[in-house]
Amino acid sequence: MKAKQNLIPKVKQTQTITTRQLQDLKILEFSNYELQQYIENELESNPLLEQDFSYEDGYISKCECNFELMLNYIVQEESLQNVVQQQIHCYSKPIHIDLADFLSNLLNDNGYLTYSNKEIQKYFPQYTIDDIEDTINILQTFEPCGIFARNLQECLLIQLTSMNQKHSTLAILLVNDFLEDIASNNLDKIANYLHTDINDIKDAIKLIKSLNPKPGSNYASSSIYLYPDIYISIEDHEINIELFRKNFGLRLNSLDFLSHYDETKKYLKQEKTKAEHLLSSIQKRNSTLLHITESIIAHQLPFFIEGKALNPLLLKDIANDLHYSESTISRCIANKSLIYNMQTIPLKYFFVKSISKNSKSINEVQEILKELIHSEDKKNPLSDQQLSEILNQKEMKISRRTVSKYRTILHIPNAIQRKI
Repeated sequence: MKAKQNLIPKVKQTQTITTRQLQDLKILEFSNYELQQYIENELESNPLLEQDFSYEDGYISKCECNFELMLNYIVQEESLQNVVQQQIHCYSKPIHIDLADFLSNLLNDNGYLTYSNKEIQKYFPQYTIDDIEDTINILQTFEPCGIFARNLQECLLIQLTSMNQKHSTLAILLVNDFLEDIASNNLDKIANYLHTDINDIKDAIKLIKSLNPKPGSNYASSSIYLYPDIYISIEDHEINIELFRKNFGLRLNSLDFLSHYDETKKYLKQEKTKAEHLLSSIQKRNSTLLHITESIIAHQLPFFIEGKALNPLLLKDIANDLHYSESTISRCIANKSLIYNMQTIPLKYFFVKSISKNSKSINEVQEILKELIHSEDKKNPLSDQQLSEILNQKEMKISRRTVSKYRTILHIPNAIQRKI
């Protein structure tokens, strides 16, 4: 008896992304600056594209001098070096200022000092190795906490020694002697060796994990030039939304197809299709960006109309409004900014999570932080740790590191600098 082999067809649904869809997604994610770079590359390869900024009909076309306008919207993000040097020149105790300033310029983007004391001494032979080490020790007390460390271990120790928490002493011991065991999750071995309850070990490790291994990463290394995407204005209590640039001065070149040979016409037809797809992708990007901006403004009206703090807002809120996917929202707001009230504001700024039981947004917490600092005793200003504890008492679970980050965003000096 022969076995019968039945072939049962199965329908499998798959989704493929076309080259054109990939281009749409790429252009959606581009900032104005990135899109201009992309267009310039296309102009070099496609004879049917031309760019003349006199064709532009976005907001920028209304300005008399585009170059001067762009200079008005340079965002000067505070660099780590500037933050450190401000603290150096406000330091009330003896310090070798020339050496300290030099050391601040040696910090890498993460806030680490990767040069040895002997290498530094080559530039400052008038100072001994002890002088250099003493200066570094002073600088390690500056904000953001953890800077001027020579390695990760030292960075963590600097932060731990500035704390006064239940498990900070145990955490210091673990960082000093058991980092490899922590990485390998050998907690029983650590507990047995130290004769310590494993739950205390876990709590100390949790404290270590709350530290910032890259304390300098929140600062800009230089000024950032933003090419804004949206211009917001308010006239007669109505909010106007305009694209800064609509078509980038881009249009099809009107070549005479009939005057070319058949092979050339075939090539030009392909290039025309590519050019039309590019212009279509830019139009889709513009439409999506405008819809998302309109939805953001609808959720954040108190900010725009009354100057109040931002409301909690998530990507899914905008996605639900517009029936877009969250990934589309995320792509569209990436690297983009708007101009409002003579300020350049990244679109990401308007998305704030609720971080407390009473639904306080990050923006509202920052306002409370400003009030606390404004009303503090100027002769004995509050440290970041003290501010964190006060906020926690108000049911806002904010770590010392986060307080430091918010304070930096608000351009508020640390406690040392605020002291009168």
